[in-house]
Amino acid sequence: MLQVVNAVSAMLDACPEAVVDDAFGPVMHYLVQLVSCKRHQLATAACRFWAKHAAVPANPAVRRHWMTPLLPEMPTLLAALVDQMRYRPQHVEYLQSQQLGETASAASRHVKSLATLRNVATVAFEHLVRVYPVDLVCATFTPLLHARVRSSSCSRNV
Repeated sequence: MLQVVNAVSAMLDACPEAVVDDAFGPVMHYLVQLVSCKRHQLATAACRFWAKHAAVPANPAVRRHWMTPLLPEMPTLLAALVDQMRYRPQHVEYLQSQQLGETASAASRHVKSLATLRNVATVAFEHLVRVYPVDLVCATFTPLLHARVRSSSCSRNV
């Protein structure tokens, strides 16, 4: 799966007009779904993809084929990125142990992968909200934010 993300990214870098056409929708859907993947390496790769390719292509034909499948996916994509941006309990425990001067645990590599995922998801989120129309981003993000704030687990997920 990691190779698929890397291959799509390389093809978009080389020749987006050859890749982004009417049939690109399922590929975009797959790349959006990977952001929520439980395997941190895949989710990080998907977030890196969106951080790199968030911009709307300049070519009008490519832009139409890019935006058509992306617009319905924006709520899912933004929600997945926000989910990946949160601090997890393992990360908080690790930071607290480091603050107390304890030696790095065996879980530190796992925690570092969570931190990398969180950081890359943040960059992807920032790139998306800079590129897409404010009204689209707000229409997607505002209900998500309200739901998270009202959630009883909001304070535990921060």
